[in-house]
Amino acid sequence: MYDHYVEQHIAHHLESQDDEYYKFGYRIFGPYLFGMSAWLYQEITKQDLKRVLFLARDGYMVKEAFDLLFEASEFEGKRVESSYIYASRRSFAVPALTECQNVEEIFTKYPYLKTSFGKTLKKLGLNTKDVKKFPQSLLDTVFNNSRDLLAHPEARAALEQVFPNILQNSHQEAKLLQEYFKQEKIQGDIAIFDIGWHGTLQKALFSLKEKLNISSIRGYYTGILPKVKTDSLKKSQGYLFDSNHNQAYYKFMGLNFPIFERLFQPREGSCIGFKKEGDRIYSKLENFFHEKVNEDLANLLAIQTGALTFVKNFSEELPSDSPYWYEKDSNFWFSGFEQTIKRPILSEVKALGSLTFENEGELYYLAAPQKHITYILKPHQFMRDFHKSWKVGFLKSLFKIPLPYYAFLKKLYKLDI
Repeated sequence: MYDHYVEQHIAHHLESQDDEYYKFGYRIFGPYLFGMSAWLYQEITKQDLKRVLFLARDGYMVKEAFDLLFEASEFEGKRVESSYIYASRRSFAVPALTECQNVEEIFTKYPYLKTSFGKTLKKLGLNTKDVKKFPQSLLDTVFNNSRDLLAHPEARAALEQVFPNILQNSHQEAKLLQEYFKQEKIQGDIAIFDIGWHGTLQKALFSLKEKLNISSIRGYYTGILPKVKTDSLKKSQGYLFDSNHNQAYYKFMGLNFPIFERLFQPREGSCIGFKKEGDRIYSKLENFFHEKVNEDLANLLAIQTGALTFVKNFSEELPSDSPYWYEKDSNFWFSGFEQTIKRPILSEVKALGSLTFENEGELYYLAAPQKHITYILKPHQFMRDFHKSWKVGFLKSLFKIPLPYYAFLKKLYKLDI
């Protein structure tokens, strides 16, 4: 995976460690956090920016690593301030709806995700009372895309009916977002970090930049490959991939994002907006779905602790002019992750597969298949579980025999990596 120096460092620090989760964090997640944080610092200082905003929730672990490396003192005579900002697709996109003239424009501001019509209405900012006025059969209907939704007579009529409510709420949320940015002293030329993948939050901020007193937005990501290139994303770049390099990783990560994204998040729910209490603005967070999974949280914490311990130990052993601060590219620091995703050992499958991942209000295991008989009787359940999982881990856990699982997936999904 890595070179001799890094492998030797890892072996030395893990020789007396037997926690599989901690070891994974130290050996796999930690090196990636180190490499990406060093890259982020270099890119930000090239632009002479003095502050970077790490967007909740996926920016949490990168901020922790970044601060370990660069917070305590100036590096190369340059200081970069870091801030953790509450943000989400929901909390930024809803305030951006204020300029919509009709229901078609809604989904140009807030990209549609395949889900039930009822959940779509709630994501657009409607309260439960407004949503419940429609038939449950309609609320439970799932549309593949916004085009199908708008072509459905009953759904379109319902959306037209509540459109004024959506706009009214959007103006209210935009005002709170303005106050939050003012409170956090966010203005002028800003830099943001998010995990990726299409720059949705950067696009939402760009549409609100006059209201938020923002001059320009420069976005940094694990990877970004916009479906449509717009002015809002001209100043964006990805560490692992973007429009200018390593584009094959976009499809690779799209198939494997659960195992990757889960590790970056803190132990709190997603931001769904803001509220004012006294003269302060606070984030409103969803109930944290993982609070009931105590063992899962403990294992995730062990991974994150191991990763940050690597960042701390490795950086303390490096002189400031070491080539590891500058010369190693993203493929080098991602190589551990890539090997685990493609060809995990059985102990990694057993440990990581038991972690849970929340997506659109549902909880999934990364790779914990049900019994064979379940899938024989219910093949659709197999397809559902497989598509939501870390795929190599899922297949290896299900069949428990040494087969070229990744080679099969590579051919099936026409991957170039």
